[in-house]
Amino acid sequence: MPRCFWGVGGHGVIWTTLAVVLLSSLGVHSQESCLTDAVPVSQRRSVKIDGQEGPVGMLIFSWQSATFVGELFKLIAEEVMGFHVEVTMRTWEPQAGLWALAGCREVVTGIEEARSKCDLGSPSIVSQTHLVLENWDFTLKRTLRDLTSEYPDRRPILSGTLGFEGVSAPWLPIEVMDAARADNIFLDHYRSYNSSAFNPAQYFSSVAEINSTAFFSTASRCANYPPFNSDEDVRNYMRHFPEDTEGVESYTTSGGEVAYRAFCEDGVWWLSPACRADRTKCIPWISFNGKGYEMIWQKTAAYNIPLAMASTDNWVEIVYQFRVMSYAWIPDALFADRPLTQILFPSYSKDQHDDDLYVTKFAQVATQKWAHADLQEQAPRLWEAMDRMTLVRSLVRTTLEAQMRSGLSGRDAACQFLKDNRSVWQAWIPDATSCPNRQGLTFVNGQPQCAWCARGTFSDQHPTIPGSRLCVNCTAGSFQENTQSSSCEKCPSGRYSENAGATSCQQCDIGFLQEEIGTTGCSQCPDGRTTTVLGAQSMLDCVCSEGSYEPLGVSCSNRNHSCECGPCGVGLNCEVGSSLAHWNEKYAGNISDDLEEEMHYPMVLPGYFATADNPVSIYKCFRPQDCPGGDPGSCGAWRSGYACGKCDQGYYMFAYECHPCTDLEMGSFLFPVLPLLLLPAVVLFVQARMQEPMRAWIMDSPKNRALSLIPHLLVIMQTLGLIRSTRAQLKKELLMPMEISHLLTMGLDVLRPECAANGEDGDFSYLFIWRTLLPGIIGFFFFPSLGAG
Repeated sequence: MPRCFWGVGGHGVIWTTLAVVLLSSLGVHSQESCLTDAVPVSQRRSVKIDGQEGPVGMLIFSWQSATFVGELFKLIAEEVMGFHVEVTMRTWEPQAGLWALAGCREVVTGIEEARSKCDLGSPSIVSQTHLVLENWDFTLKRTLRDLTSEYPDRRPILSGTLGFEGVSAPWLPIEVMDAARADNIFLDHYRSYNSSAFNPAQYFSSVAEINSTAFFSTASRCANYPPFNSDEDVRNYMRHFPEDTEGVESYTTSGGEVAYRAFCEDGVWWLSPACRADRTKCIPWISFNGKGYEMIWQKTAAYNIPLAMASTDNWVEIVYQFRVMSYAWIPDALFADRPLTQILFPSYSKDQHDDDLYVTKFAQVATQKWAHADLQEQAPRLWEAMDRMTLVRSLVRTTLEAQMRSGLSGRDAACQFLKDNRSVWQAWIPDATSCPNRQGLTFVNGQPQCAWCARGTFSDQHPTIPGSRLCVNCTAGSFQENTQSSSCEKCPSGRYSENAGATSCQQCDIGFLQEEIGTTGCSQCPDGRTTTVLGAQSMLDCVCSEGSYEPLGVSCSNRNHSCECGPCGVGLNCEVGSSLAHWNEKYAGNISDDLEEEMHYPMVLPGYFATADNPVSIYKCFRPQDCPGGDPGSCGAWRSGYACGKCDQGYYMFAYECHPCTDLEMGSFLFPVLPLLLLPAVVLFVQARMQEPMRAWIMDSPKNRALSLIPHLLVIMQTLGLIRSTRAQLKKELLMPMEISHLLTMGLDVLRPECAANGEDGDFSYLFIWRTLLPGIIGFFFFPSLGAG
């Protein structure tokens, strides 16, 4: 991967060229249009990324080829395709490209920086960078791992490659190679650097020679740049080469943790194990900010290479002035006037590189194109142009060499390429009338333009323009709620759409249903039935209307079956959807609590009663308060039986209220034992008082005549009391005599016959029989006396 490379050399053309390219990397260049037919700025459009409208944001890398490629596509996007484009960042750091696409707004190279500077976890994060071109892939492994692990929703999309591969490696001056070959030493091969067999340093400038300039005072401190200051990279070095304990050192971080870094005795030069004891045997390696160190650092320990490694901003100047080993890459033409040759190492091993062991050469790497995830949808033609963009490495190299020698900026070099190679880049531009899927062809001011299909439409093949598409209304019975759609969806069952171009389907109204999909209307439920919800999807959703119920055995699965509902009678309340089958399920205990509220059945009104076995056969209760209504079979407290007219076992009725029996009352003494004991005594007493003849007794006086009427009145009153005890429905004017008569029948009630024998005999028939016998008992008192008279 290209690493940062700027500096100035002693050659005038290099000085001038580097200065121009540096100004280009800073964005200092003319903003005049490159092409005569460029789209005017006033007609250029923005894109909507992360929900925010704005220009297309590009991060452009600062090495020569990346600057050229970035400026080239920027010109195409602006002047040919008509987009507003803004360069958001220029940097040497390849990792910064992916972090910028994720949403970082400053240069970030690692996960710790991203956590502290970017706030990528925020739901309102908006990325200002949408395109990154020529990212060399072998530097991105850790970045992609961290992004995928911690911020998977912000991971950018790989569009493909630029069509050429980059080559980065250690290089040496050709004059050094030629001098060594005269001695049969081949310094373009790594084995010739083994200090145990050769002294390759004699062909290079010495460390002392370089230090004699201003280099040492301006060089970077090795503790300030990667990989020497990277704990992870240094630990990898220690893992693979544990014997080199003098090349590393431990230290305590500000957080109190132990970390490792490379050890540079003088703070500038890191000496490999092969020449650490004698730096005169070291070959100078010069780079910028540690760039390319992974290419050679581990190799020095693996192959006994005597190397002294340092970094400086003026590395290009040092490479031009001295015989040093350095890092370079192609297709960049930075050293077009400084002939260098590549040092060969063992063939690339993917397994070793995956283990962070870099003792083989680096493979030629793809130059990748990355974009924000929203760009493909929001600017598909721009995405397609980027996707089509491919270049030949030799053409790029030739262009960059011309740039170096002419002193053109990156933008001006890109502009010249546009003018000279129109047939190359025009193949990247999609036809303005060739709209991709999910878009449709429209005309704005007479100019063809592809637009996203709106809601209620979908992208279909254009009827007259091959390769293009048209946004078409969804047909009636279908809908599309989203924009950018390639098809419409049929309305599901329970819904419909009457008109074309629907963005949603309407639900069937209450009382209507639709079992099919893709329809334009709904069907009405059979007479007497309705639905409880909007959007009914089946005949089974048609339930009995309020005031009726579904009898047992009635099926309404389709219109060929009888769906007649039964009317709710007096004393019943039937909500919508009431069904006797629901009651049977509940009565059998087959309905769970969460479904009970949805399963309606006929409910008994207060003051009425129905048995659980026959819930629609209604009884009117003597006292409304005794029958609370609700579920069939429900009675008030301590009540049971038909019409809730009976007290529960263990209770007796007094003044129409049920009271709990005492232990004495629930025995057999009060009733029937006590009445049977007292009855003979009462009879004997009455007989003793009634010894004179009845006729004389009656005629003796008016008082006696009145008393003779008492037995007859008792019979009448008893009869009325018995009628009262049946709780028959009577007119109000008859209720008072009945109540008075009932008092005369309560003689036995004080003995609590309902409680006798543990309350087992206290039912209505039992009491009715005892009360019926009372007139016979009274007659027994008088008839003997009448006979005696």
